[in-house]
Amino acid sequence: MTAFPTRFDKLENLRYLNLSEAGFTGQIPIEISHLTRLVTLYLSIDTLFRTPLKLEKQNLKTLVQNLTKLRILYLYGVNISAMGNEWCQALSPLTELQVLSMSDLIRLDRNNLSGLIPQFFTKFPNLTCLRLSSVNFSGPIPSFSSSINLRDLILALNQLNGTIHSTDWSGLSKLEIIGLGNNKLSGTIPPTLFGIPSLRTLSLSHNQFNGSIGDFHGKASSLINTLDLGNNMLQGQFPMFVFELHGLTSLNLSSNNFSGLIPVSAFQNLRNLSALGLSYNRWSIDATTINISSLSLPTLAELDLASCNLTEFPGFERPLKNITSSVEILDLHGNQLQGEIPILSNAAYLDYSNNNFNSVLPAQIGDSLQYAFFFSLSNNNIQGSIPESICNSKYLEVLDLSNNSLSGPIPQCLFQMNRSLGVLNLRRNNLSGIISDTSSKSCQLQTLNLNQNRLEGKVPNSLVNCKMVKLLDIGNNHINDSFPSHLKNIATLQQIQRLH
Repeated sequence: MTAFPTRFDKLENLRYLNLSEAGFTGQIPIEISHLTRLVTLYLSIDTLFRTPLKLEKQNLKTLVQNLTKLRILYLYGVNISAMGNEWCQALSPLTELQVLSMSDLIRLDRNNLSGLIPQFFTKFPNLTCLRLSSVNFSGPIPSFSSSINLRDLILALNQLNGTIHSTDWSGLSKLEIIGLGNNKLSGTIPPTLFGIPSLRTLSLSHNQFNGSIGDFHGKASSLINTLDLGNNMLQGQFPMFVFELHGLTSLNLSSNNFSGLIPVSAFQNLRNLSALGLSYNRWSIDATTINISSLSLPTLAELDLASCNLTEFPGFERPLKNITSSVEILDLHGNQLQGEIPILSNAAYLDYSNNNFNSVLPAQIGDSLQYAFFFSLSNNNIQGSIPESICNSKYLEVLDLSNNSLSGPIPQCLFQMNRSLGVLNLRRNNLSGIISDTSSKSCQLQTLNLNQNRLEGKVPNSLVNCKMVKLLDIGNNHINDSFPSHLKNIATLQQIQRLH
């Protein structure tokens, strides 16, 4: 990280300036205001170090007042202290502005949006892209009906409330992206949203929308590739019209109150899907009406089917090359699945917790989980021992096998997975033997829970090397030892459970 260079005023013919992700920090140089021919300006924090940029010695008005040819202004993570009407006024000279993207504006005071947004389109008649994410806006959304040139509208991660019915969405024929997620918006979703002919992305997740999604058979934009309605209060039957959106790459309907039966066979129309979220609703998924081996979703990378009343998923007992060969994230939490444990060799995240799996862990499970960072089988009835091969999962950060019927010793190598493993939860099993005293100084454990097993011996002294541990629970075992006082010197330790 280094301070901005100066002498920008010498680049008087410069038209394009992009200083985003360049590792600069601190005060934005006032010399940029001398670049009167500038058309595009990108300024943002380095996302790796998250050190904010500053506009303190001069304000936003001083920075841009001479940049009258500016058409694209992108500010991300800039430390600005101003009221909304002040920085809207500061941008007034930029009459040719087409793209305004400002997000994570630190210290920007809370504003009521209803009176501010219309000013943008009055002052900047050529505006096609408005992106104001995470700028602390509150209040209702005004009408955009007159903003006929608008292509991108992104107001996510604010505190906006009320309905979105004040806009005649059918008149905004150029809209391609609508991003209103992570607000407090309510009411029903206007049907006209889905019919905007150029619409590609509709994201309304993490709001309070209610009501049902109507039947838009033949009426929804055929260009929609991203539809995110997750984490609302929507209800009714599964919106079957989505199966007509053959270009759909991402569909998220999770965490609503939808009901009914979803036929898996219909998904064969969505061969471009890369992400599918149907978790936490009141519907069931019918996977019995199709030969699962004939279903081909070659690009599917994320599959979220938690709490979908699944009792079986035909084909998991054999390789599903057409469906799961590309899956990296699979969430089957909270179903009634049983039998063999489905192992996906390319997966990074696998959550099979709260099911009825009753088999043993495959002997070569670690080789199958070689890319996994999260693996949970908690609250099942897994039996047998923990294979040594589990330690071949060299990227594993979370391993949760709690609340099962596992027996035998804990593989010593688990305590040597110091560079990755942060959570090891083996609580409430029938594990026996001793706790390995092999934790090295590079130990990254934050949670170690071995409660309610049949472990014996002493408390390992090497646990003192785990200097990041917050929870250490080896209680309700057969440990014949007093708790080592030196473990209490671990600065991060917040909870220690008793031995007996």
